This record gives sequence, structure tokens and C-alpha cells, in this order.
Amino acid sequence: FLLLLLFSGELPAQVISRYYQVLSGDKLVGEVQAKKQILGESIEYEVHSEVTLSMVISVRVSYKVKAVFLNGMLQTSSAIVYLNGSLKNKVDVARKNGYYEVVIDGDAHRIDGSITASSASLYFEKPGHAGHVFSETSGVLKRISTLTDGQLLLVDPDKDSEVNRYLYTSNTLLKSIEIERFMVPTLLIKHVRDS
Repeated sequence: FLLLLLFSGELPAQVISRYYQVLSGDKLVGEVQAKKQILGESIEYEVHSEVTLSMVISVRVSYKVKAVFLNGMLQTSSAIVYLNGSLKNKVDVARKNGYYEVVIDGDAHRIDGSITASSASLYFEKPGHAGHVFSETSGVLKRISTLTDGQLLLVDPDKDSEVNRYLYTSNTLLKSIEIERFMVPTLLIKHVRDS
């Protein structure tokens, strides 16, 4: 069998799956499943999330993200976000000649340069020296910085009140994400296990 693999030139893909709980205070409100699949120089990330918050009314938010990197650079991504079961937004991205075409709900804009880190990739590795991380669900680059305690801070360019704090136990294991949004309770996404 091993000789067959060597002669065929194909190696099996390496797959890492991570599971996270989403907490509001001490209450479990959802889950996140993240998957990284490596095949040669290509890396594919998939993230699925389902969160239900009860404030004055019950709000259910779910999203599915897929991002494909080749030689460390984003090639394509897609994200679909649902609010209470109805489509809230859809974002598709494709690398073109030195830029990215970003289509959000049918409206296109352009991001120049290279994208080497995205929200989906953050579940599996720190972004290195990238000063910005691409958000698949909003279709924008968000600035990222390192705090004195080693946490990474991701801030929306248009809404300073939208902040994510990433805590890693190593360069490749994301322990938790703390999400702060205006008028929404703080959420903690906490690593449960890998498989």
C-alpha cells in the first residue's frame, strides 16, 4: 500500500478538527467546529458555528466559512451567515491579478495586496507578522495587534466596539476567543477538544 502511494504521487490529506463551546457568562449558548485540511501546499479551512442568545428575544446566529490558501496566500473564501434561519449575508472572495474581488450580497469591492491570514485560519495558528486579518463573514481586513499578555486583539476597522481577543496556548492551539459587541453580552469561545 505504501509503495502504491509513493508511485501514485498522492499523499493523503492531513486533517485537524477542533471543537469549541460558546459561553455567555457560565451558560452554554452554542458551538463552533473548525477543520483544517492540508494537501501539499494547499490548506483548506472550514468553520461552522451555531449560537443562540436569549436577551429580550431569542436570537440564533449561524455561519459557515470556507477559506482556501495556496503557498500561504488566500485564494478563495466563502461565508454564509444566517440570523434566525434567514440569510443575513453572503460573502465570496476570489484572488485575481494582484488583488481580491470581494462580493458581499451581490455588491463587489476590491482589496489590493496579499492576504496571509483570515478569521478561519486563526483557529489553527497565530497570524505571524500580519498586521491585518481578513474576516470572511464581513469581507474586510481587520487590524490585529499583540497585547502585553500575549493575547491577540482583532478590531473591526469601522466599529471600534467590535473586538475579539484571541488567547493561544502555543503558536498552533487557540485556547479561547472573547468576543465583545455593542448591546450584546460578551461571548467566550472555549477550546474543548481536537480530533
